[in-house]
Formats: sequence, structure tokens, C-alpha cells
Amino acid sequence: MKKILLSVAVIFAFGANDDMDALFDEGFSQSKTETSADVNDEFDNFFEKDIPVKKKKSYKTTFKGMFKVRGYRFIEPTHYTKQDNALYHSDSILQLDGKFKKDNYIISSSFFGMIGTDDYTYNYKEMYHEFRDVNKETPMGGIRELYTIRSSDSYDIIVGKKIFNIGISTIYSPSDVYNVKVSPDPLDPYTIGTWLVDLEYYYNDSNIGLVFFPFISNSKTAAPESRWSGNSDEQANIDSFIIPAGSEIIEDTENRVRALARFKTNILVLNQGVDLMLDVGYGPSLYTVLEYTDKPNVYLQTRPSAWYVSGGFSTTYKKLEVHGEFYYQNAFSDADDDFVSAVGGATYTLDKFVDKVGFNKIDMTIEYVREIIIDTYDDTVTYRSSEQQRAPKNDILINVSAEINDKWSLGYFGNFRLELDQQKDSGRYQKVSTTYKMYDGLVMNIFGEMFNGDVNSYYGKWKRNDRVGVDFKYSF
Repeated sequence: MKKILLSVAVIFAFGANDDMDALFDEGFSQSKTETSADVNDEFDNFFEKDIPVKKKKSYKTTFKGMFKVRGYRFIEPTHYTKQDNALYHSDSILQLDGKFKKDNYIISSSFFGMIGTDDYTYNYKEMYHEFRDVNKETPMGGIRELYTIRSSDSYDIIVGKKIFNIGISTIYSPSDVYNVKVSPDPLDPYTIGTWLVDLEYYYNDSNIGLVFFPFISNSKTAAPESRWSGNSDEQANIDSFIIPAGSEIIEDTENRVRALARFKTNILVLNQGVDLMLDVGYGPSLYTVLEYTDKPNVYLQTRPSAWYVSGGFSTTYKKLEVHGEFYYQNAFSDADDDFVSAVGGATYTLDKFVDKVGFNKIDMTIEYVREIIIDTYDDTVTYRSSEQQRAPKNDILINVSAEINDKWSLGYFGNFRLELDQQKDSGRYQKVSTTYKMYDGLVMNIFGEMFNGDVNSYYGKWKRNDRVGVDFKYSF
């Protein structure tokens, strides 16, 4: 009870986000003191001269929020004694957003609070750390975004904590790795922004950006006791990434600035518009490795210096959208793998003839993702590379959304991991769902998720985590 009271108190102490630009255009009503129309000219001049008139507001403020509560049941226990085998779980998130705009300045903020029944994962003892955050426990609340924008017709200056997305791909973007992910449940991550200084220059249909990231923070993952920790009931054949018992891991707390130069434009190819993006970055890698130290069984978890390039395109022809994207990392001193992660895919919309089967429209997206290691790490310097953190590697992604009417829709998502280099690591994750808009702002979603695969695979280790659940999301 004490946890719940504390969580509620913290959640409702939060204040104000982004994504509200449309609300600014609605305008505000102004009141004005007027003189009587029945007095003579002398008194009209007197009143017009001496009675103050309320000025039009030079600023605008907007607020909105979101509350989501979810409950689900696992079909069976894991049969693994070191994991939490509770079948029923629930969690909830409250998000409060606000924006203040005056002249060419915008201040945007977003705060969140979350609670859940998985006591192994959630951190109720202390609030979310800012700046250099190396804590891996899921916080019960914190700042999602807090930034200011100085804008003009030709440039923007953004300073603060902001969700930063540069990718162009629809389902999976290998370039969107800058934000912090809060993932006590890896299938339902919550995105938190990153601290940055962003300078954006606009010219015609193009923009050039220079971004600095002064702090590096860890994403939040499930606790070792959670059934999402990746442990398996069986012994995997590949054990090169298992840390020996009794080993000590030291966290590298050195802050090193990351920098990114970015370019986006739209060009005309065969009378068809094509969106292009290209980014070149330098600084600490976006993934961590374990390096050897002078002491036996003591390893340093750090982000080796690297430079990286990402690029992509997207174009639409009638009802077909086609896109592609890649991300390349080159680590210095062979402290990590040099690799390319690439994705290509398409989205097609069916809005004719589908009424014969009871739908308004159907959107279908398919993508293929492949990672290619160009040069492996130096095992005399690094004990463990970032390979296990980099996913997907050889996957087909499918997403289908079928709208029945204004209230009902059906959804399907599938991730099929294909075997890579005969490692018996193929796996499958599938999700089916139905969404119902109950009232204005209130949406119910019923879902079922299924996992399967080889013992060495990502999803094979979750094959006892099949579950069904329901969530309610209220936007206000």
C-alpha cells in the first residue's frame, strides 16, 4: 500500500510535451473593453483615450495527457526456479505533457510515472537519474522530454532533453538508437528522450543539422529475476557471451560527447518525389562492450570510440510506399565489431474492394533486415562485443492493420528470425490484436502473443512466455 500511495503522489506531481503543434493553431479568444455607442463625440473621444484596452495574448499554452493501464496472463510458468513465475501481471503509465509558445520560442516538457507488479524490475526507492544515468532499473517516474526551441524561417536551435529520431524506415530503423528505452517488458518499451544541442538549417526542401549529445545514459532492461531476462529452461549451445561466475563488471563513467552531422532532402526522380537522409557521426559507440582489465575476472563495460554512417530513402507511388535504410559502425582499435545493419521494405494500402470482406481499408507492411559483420573485434582487447545487443540480424518483419469501421480494427505483427550461419538461432514472435474505440479518447486493446524458436534464438528462450492481455488507453 505504501508503494501505491508513493507512486500516486509522485505521478500527480508531474507537470507538462511535444506533439501538440496542431493545438496551437486553434487560437484563443480575446476580450476587449468597449465604449458605449450612445454618447456624443466628446465623450467618445474621452473614453477611447482613457479606458485601457486589453491586448491580444502574445503567448500560447497547451496541455494534454495519457493514462494507460494493462493486465495480462502468461499461459504457463517458466519451470525455471531463478525466475519470477507469477502468471498474472499488470502495469500502468501516466504521461503529462505541456507546451508554452511565445514569439519565436517554444518550451516543451513531458513527465511520466509508472508502476507495475513486477517488483524485481521496478525501482521504487529512488527517482529517475538525469544526465549520466548508469542505473539499469526501471524508474517509477521522471522526465521524458524538457527542451526549448528558438526558431526562425531558416533555422532552429534546440537545447534540452528530446526524443530524437532520424530513421526513415517504417517498422524497424537501425539508425534510431539515440533515445533511452525503458523496457521492463521488452515487447512494450517506453521511449525517453536524450539530452542534446541541435542546430538545424533549412533551405528549400532540404535541412542540414549538427547535433551534440553531451551525456550517455543506459536503457532500462528487465531484472535477472524476470522471465524476460533471456534465461532459458534448456542449456544453450552458444555460451561465448555468458559472464563467468564470480566476475566483476566495472561501469565506465567517463562522459564523452557524441556528434552527428545530418542531411535530409527531397528530390525528383522520374517525376516521383524521393525523401533522402544521410548522417555521419563520431564519438562513443551506441553499443557497449566488455573490455579486459589488468585484474583477472574484472571487466570494464564501456562504449568504444567509433565513427558511423547511416542513410536511407522513402518514396510513394500511388498506394505503394517503398523505403530502405542502413547503419554502419567502424570501431577504433578493433574494440568492437565493424558491421552494417540494413533494412528494406514496402507498405501497400488496400481501400477498394475490401468492403466486400467487411473492412474499410487494410495496410500491409513487410521489411527484411540483415546485419553483416565486416570485421570482428580483437579478442585480446575485448572480452565480449556488442553482438548480442544488436538485433535484428536476419529477420522478416510483417505488420498488418485492418480497419473494420471507425471504432473497430484488427492487427497482426510477426517477426520471423531466420537461421544465421547454421547457429540454430531461428525464432518466431507473433502478435494478434483487436482495438476498439470505446469513447472519445478511450481505446481498448485485446492482444495475444506467441513465442517459439531454437534454444539459441532470441524468441526461443521466451517460448514459455505466451500470454493474453488487455489494455486501456485514455488520452485527455
